[in-house]
Order: sequence, then C-alpha cells, then structure tokens
Amino acid sequence: MVQHPGVPERRAIQSVGVHLVGLCIVLNHGLSPERLSETLQRILAQPPIWEWLDPPVPNGSSTITEVGRATDAGDARVAIEAYVRGVWESWAAHHDTVEGWLEQIRL
Repeated sequence: MVQHPGVPERRAIQSVGVHLVGLCIVLNHGLSPERLSETLQRILAQPPIWEWLDPPVPNGSSTITEVGRATDAGDARVAIEAYVRGVWESWAAHHDTVEGWLEQIRL
C-alpha cells in the first residue's frame, strides 16, 4: 500500500499510516511477521491521528515484480526482504512521524 499511496483522503491516509507502522514495528522493533496482521487489527481499533505524508520519489528501490521472478523459496525470501526494506527506506523522511504514531498506540 505504501508504494501506491493514492491521494490525500481519509481511507488512503489511514491505510498508508497503518502500513508504515507495520513496516516500522517489523523492521525496527522486531515484531514477527506472523503477528503483524493481528497487531494491525489492534492498531486500527484505537488508531493514532493519522496525517497525509507526501510520498517519496522514487518510492522504493524495487517492485513486487522482482519478487515474482524468484526461482526458489530462498531467492523469494531474499527478494521479499529487499523489496520491503527498500520501500521502508524510501519513506525515511517520515520515519520520525511513524515512530510518533507508534508511541501513541497501546500495543
């Protein structure tokens, strides 16, 4: 979602916000990917006040297409991690805002 954020309207703002928080808690705070879905549901039950963040250009260093080119599970895992980290890093200008949202959330 954060690679295709849409336009500044409520649903897109919330979606980008919750997905950026998800990337942050997995990549920076060590949440296991297996627990991400349930955690995002809890966040959406009592969300912080989201705000529109101007998307980065470019928005990531790769696309999901490169993940699809992986020939085996090991290659796919490496491609997925590179894809996710590249997208997260492209939003570096907003990392402090995302951390601020995370501080507002009771997990």
